[in-house]
Amino acid sequence: MDEEPEVLLLTDSKAFMAVVQNHDAEERVQSLHTLDDIMTCEALRHGIFNDQEALPGLVQFYNQIFLQAPVERRRQIYGYVAMIVPQLGGWIAGAITPFMLLDPNPGIVSTATIDYTSLGSLFENDPMTRPKDVVTMIEKDIPQNPAAVIGGLIALGDPRVCDLVAPVRRNLDSDQAAVVTRCFTGTTAKCVVAFYLDWLDELVDRRDYEGQGIFGNVAAGLHRLASERTVPFIRDGQRPFPVPGGKNPKWPDAYSIDAREFANSIADRLFDLERREGPPKVLPHAIRAFGLTPKTSSEDIAAPM
Repeated sequence: MDEEPEVLLLTDSKAFMAVVQNHDAEERVQSLHTLDDIMTCEALRHGIFNDQEALPGLVQFYNQIFLQAPVERRRQIYGYVAMIVPQLGGWIAGAITPFMLLDPNPGIVSTATIDYTSLGSLFENDPMTRPKDVVTMIEKDIPQNPAAVIGGLIALGDPRVCDLVAPVRRNLDSDQAAVVTRCFTGTTAKCVVAFYLDWLDELVDRRDYEGQGIFGNVAAGLHRLASERTVPFIRDGQRPFPVPGGKNPKWPDAYSIDAREFANSIADRLFDLERREGPPKVLPHAIRAFGLTPKTSSEDIAAPM
C-alpha cells in the first residue's frame, strides 16, 4: 500500500515557499501532492499577490474540492495558514479571507474572522481597519455564513467593534442569532454583555414568533457568557489591533473586573428586561447564571436552556 505523500510545508518550508512564489499554476499543481499544501499555497498567494484574475479559480477550488474535506481536516489546514501569516507579516492577512468568506462551518469562519482582524496590518494607523473591512463584506453579502462572521467580530471583545456590528444585528433571523451567540471564546467582555443587553432591549417587547425566537437565542447567548467563562473575571477595555505577538503580549488598554461586582452593575438592566419579557420567561436563567436572584415566580419561568 502506497504511503501518504508528506506535507511539503511541514517538511521543507523553503521549497514550499518557492512553489508559492511560482506564478505558473500548472507547475504549482505538479509540485504539490497534498490538499494541505495546495490549499495553503493558493490562500497564501491570494494574501501576497491579491491577484483578482486568479480569484475565480481560488473560489472554484475552495467550493468544489476543499469543501469536500471533513470539517476537522479543513480546520487543520486553516491552522497552517494562520500559522504562516504572522511569520510573513500582517499585510498578507488576505490569505485568511477564503476561510472566512467561503466556508460554511461556524467554527472555521468565526476563528478566521478573529484572526483576520487581529493579525491584519492597519491602513493610515486606523485600529478599526480590518473590522471595518469585514463589516463592509457583510453589508455586501459576501460571506457564505455571515452570522459566524458577525459572531467572530463580537467575540473580539472590543467595544469599538461591537459598535460597528450593532446595526447589522437587526437583519438577523432566529437561526442566525443562534449562530452568532454560540461564537464564544471563553472570555467574557463587558462590551459583549452590553451588546447582548442592548439587543435584548430591542427585542423584548416583540410578541411575534420570530422576534421571540431571536430573543430566546440572544438570552441563551447571555447565559453562555456567564456560565461558560473559562476565566474568573470580566474583561474590559480596548483590544490592540493588530494583536501583539509573543507568549505574554501586553494589552495596555485592557483590564479585569470582579465577576460579582460586574453582575451587580448590570442587575438593574437585567431585572428591567425580566419584568418586560412575556411568560414563560427565559431571561431568569441568565440572571441566575450571573449569580443574581430572578424576581419572576417559578411558574412563569421557561424550562432550563
